[in-house]
Amino acid sequence: VEPLPHRREAAAGYGADEVAEPDADLTGYGADVAFEVAGTDDAVRLAMQSVRPGGRVVLAGIPDHDVTTFPASLARRKGLTIAMVRRMNDVYPRAIGLAARGAVALDPLVSRRADLDEAVTAFATAQRRVGLKVLIVP
Repeated sequence: VEPLPHRREAAAGYGADEVAEPDADLTGYGADVAFEVAGTDDAVRLAMQSVRPGGRVVLAGIPDHDVTTFPASLARRKGLTIAMVRRMNDVYPRAIGLAARGAVALDPLVSRRADLDEAVTAFATAQRRVGLKVLIVP
């Protein structure tokens, strides 16, 4: 689920089986596992709606105010397992290893490379979320 059309298109291009807008009705979709990575209550609710009864919802998003709320009745009625994860545990060495082996194509994810003297413009581009990933290369 992604609000920005160009990012939905990118997800489909990278092999996502299903791509949806945030207002999609995912009730009863039937996924075994949903990963919530946005850090918003709406994203948590969508993840819970999209999994099957007895499914798992993995909360990886970081909420702005260190608080996450969700409808307890939805989680209880479906008997969901909710897992909280810390995204940083052992991630960097594994990610670097995948990239070094060529298991993941990273270049297509980069929509702009900017020199250090273009940092202000590059950050503005990233803030507008017009691309996928902006890199500042010193």
